[in-house]
Amino acid sequence: MVIEHAVFTVAPGDEAAFEEAFAVGHRSIAASPGYLWGRLIKQIETPGTFLLLVGWETLEHHTVGFRSSELFTAWRAAVGPFFAAPPVVEHYEGDFDLRQGARLTLGRAGLAGCLMGDHLSAVRSETRPATAR
Repeated sequence: MVIEHAVFTVAPGDEAAFEEAFAVGHRSIAASPGYLWGRLIKQIETPGTFLLLVGWETLEHHTVGFRSSELFTAWRAAVGPFFAAPPVVEHYEGDFDLRQGARLTLGRAGLAGCLMGDHLSAVRSETRPATAR
């Protein structure tokens, strides 16, 4: 699995409108082949900064398939007007599952391994029914 890590900076006062636009634009990402899951997270210290995490089957599903598609055009049309700076996008390799109903558990490296910067593979996921929350 490849994890897209994108940081967005939104102009002050546009945060709520961006989050609404993201909800619309996210449908385009989710419709793309290779998409596994996605989460938008708002930074606490700097409210205009958002972190987007997207799970993709492969790097090419994101960088070639999605980015060269009309789905990407629709995504950027929805959220692009809110960017105060160009997004910073990086990709990570690991086993990190944020799908609905998944619960994160720690592998052999444990929490200390995750905090010390061990590979994302130190974090494992297991699926459980959504009703078991």
